[in-house]
Amino acid sequence: MPEQTTAGGPQLYTAEIDWETPPLTANQRLHWSKKAKITKRVRRRGRTEAENLAIPALAHAEVHLAWHVSDRIRRDVDNVVPTLKALCDGLVDALVVPDDTPDLMTKLMPQIVYIPAHVEDRTPHMVLTVLGARRAAPAPALLVEFERKTSASLRLHALDITDAIAEAFRVTGDQYLEWLVAAARTHEGLATDAITANRVIERDDATRRREGVRHGEALEG
Repeated sequence: MPEQTTAGGPQLYTAEIDWETPPLTANQRLHWSKKAKITKRVRRRGRTEAENLAIPALAHAEVHLAWHVSDRIRRDVDNVVPTLKALCDGLVDALVVPDDTPDLMTKLMPQIVYIPAHVEDRTPHMVLTVLGARRAAPAPALLVEFERKTSASLRLHALDITDAIAEAFRVTGDQYLEWLVAAARTHEGLATDAITANRVIERDDATRRREGVRHGEALEG
């Protein structure tokens, strides 16, 4: 379960993964198709763990992977990096952060941890931890800009579907509106085109209604 480290600040999310050895290592010599299948599986596991822990959209994620082992055989920690990378891609798939670039995600060097002899269950496993603070909600000014760029009817429609979209993408409604406004800023004609399309639909609906009335009058005559 996630552990909140400071009130209103970063939260620490921990997932124990039942891999006795890293699925991907730097020393592997695999056919590209087999490596692609393993990478896909590891990436999917990263997404699943993020969803199981309900990790929200974070402003920045600090990710660490520890390989817990039961013997003191010397191992090269660099070999674990490919597994960490694929897990991080899974976190991106889960929308924890938009990308795994350094400004959004810090990948800490993996660590090999010896399980003490007194521990009852000494089965090797891996532990993935994610530390980060929830992405801040947009300023109220963004909502003002959103309203300015859309017509009343289109805005009501967008607000109706905001909750559904936000739930699907595991973000807040405000964050979805922030993305919508960002798109409008990037594509200046976006809102205008949407409004125009909305008006065309309304006009066509009105035309069909008028034609239906006329058709009914003709049948009666």
